[in-house]
Amino acid sequence: MIAAAAMFWLVHGAGLVSCMDFTPEVSEKNIPDFMQRDETYIRSVKSLPPNAQSPLIVNITLSLESITEITTQFATFDLYMTELWNDGQNRTEDTKFKLSGTGIESYCWTTDTYYILAKKVVYFPVAHSLYFEPDGLVIRDRKVRIKAPCTLSVFYFPFDNSKCRIVLSSYAFDRRDLRLSWTADGGVHFPYQYDSLSELGFEIKDMNSTSYTAEYGVGVHFDVLEAAIYFKRLSSVYLYQVYVPAASLVVMSWVPFWLTEEKCGTPARASIGVMTVLSMLTICSTTHNIGGAVSRNPSLLDIYIWVSFGAVILAMLQFAMADFYREDDRIVFLGIGRRDREVTKRQIDGIARWMFPLIYGSFNAIYWAYVYHIKRTT
Repeated sequence: MIAAAAMFWLVHGAGLVSCMDFTPEVSEKNIPDFMQRDETYIRSVKSLPPNAQSPLIVNITLSLESITEITTQFATFDLYMTELWNDGQNRTEDTKFKLSGTGIESYCWTTDTYYILAKKVVYFPVAHSLYFEPDGLVIRDRKVRIKAPCTLSVFYFPFDNSKCRIVLSSYAFDRRDLRLSWTADGGVHFPYQYDSLSELGFEIKDMNSTSYTAEYGVGVHFDVLEAAIYFKRLSSVYLYQVYVPAASLVVMSWVPFWLTEEKCGTPARASIGVMTVLSMLTICSTTHNIGGAVSRNPSLLDIYIWVSFGAVILAMLQFAMADFYREDDRIVFLGIGRRDREVTKRQIDGIARWMFPLIYGSFNAIYWAYVYHIKRTT
C-alpha cells in the first residue's frame, strides 16, 4: 500500500504524466484541453501545429553522454537530443506539464528529424519526454544511440585524426514549412568532463556545428544540421609496442659486426641474424593486422616497419658477404685481385659498423621530424 501511494505521488503529484494515462477509454480527463478540442493538433507529417508560425523554427542541441566505440569507419554515440519549438498555443499557468514514456508522440505534433548517413540509430522509448510551457514553448528530449560515419587520414596512421559526423534533417518538411537551426550554445557539447576515451585510444580534439541547405528533387530544399567531432589518436601505445621493439631489433642486428671469428665464430653471427629476422617478421604480421583494419593503403607505420625490416635483411646479407670472402680470398666483382682473407672480412665489417647506423639514424631523424611536423599542423 505504501509503495503504491509513493508511485502514485511520483507519477501524478510530481507533475510527471505517464503515457498510459492518456488512453482515452481509461482517463481522457488527463488529456490537456487544447489537445481535446483541436483534433488537428494530433501529430501528422502532412501539417504543422495549427496555430504555429510558418515556417516553424526548431532549435536543436545534442548533449553527448558517452562514446562506446570508435572504429575506422564508424563511432557509436549515446546522446540526448533536445528540440525546441513554439506550437502557438496559449496555455495558462495550470497547463504547464510534461509527458514522458512510450507513445507520447501520439497525442501531439512532434518533429520528424532523422539522421542522415547513420549506419544504425536506436531510440530509447522510456527516455523520451515532452515539456509544455505556458507561452507555447515545447521541449522534446530523447535519448538516442547512433552509429555515425567517420573518416580518417590513412597515411598518417598512427598519428592521424578522425572526423565523425552527425547529420540531421527533417524527413517530410522542407524549408517552406520548417527551419532547423542549432541552439545558441553551438548545438553539440559534452555536459561534463569525459575521460573514458583514452580506453578507446582516442581523445577529443575539437567539436563544431554547421548548417546548410540540401536540395532534393527540383526546387525542394531541406535544412541540414551537421555536428563534427574530431578525435585525435593516442599514439603512445604504438611507440612502445611497435616502434621501440622494431628499432631495438635493428640495433641488435648490428651486433655481429663486432663479433670476430676467433671469439664467437660463424654460428653466433648466424643465430643473431636469424633471430632478428624472425622477430621482425612477427612485428610485421602484428602491424599488418592493426593496419589492415585501417586500410590497405600504406601508412607511416608501414613505412617505418618495412624500412626496419629491410635494415635487418641487409645486416643478414652483410654477414653472408663477409663469410663468403672469408672462404674465397678473391674479390671477383671488385676486380682488386688477391688480398689477405682476414683483412678482407675486417674491411667489410668495418664499413658496416658506421654505414648501417648512419643510414638508419638518418632515416629516423627525417621520419620523426616529419611526424613532429604533422602533429603540429593537423
